[in-house]
Amino acid sequence: EEVAKILGEIESLAREAEIYLANMKPETPKEVDFYKRYAVEIEAEGAIAPLTTFLYRLNTSDQLLRVEKLRLDSKANGDKTLKASMLITRILVL
Repeated sequence: EEVAKILGEIESLAREAEIYLANMKPETPKEVDFYKRYAVEIEAEGAIAPLTTFLYRLNTSDQLLRVEKLRLDSKANGDKTLKASMLITRILVL
């Protein structure tokens, strides 16, 4: 199924960028007119450079993934690790 492909792609890109995925929560696909919208909320952790690489690879993925929402928070004082919460979507034309 499409959701499994999307989750697999996100996991693969995170592994390549050396990003820790703390949580992945797929939403129910929504069918709108002539397309279907898939969305996954993820929580990830990593330094700024690997997170930037991960975001770039998501947006240039063959799966046509897009980051629609992104929130970055520092993990702790003096720690260079960031916590990222994002909504990743894919539109599939029917």
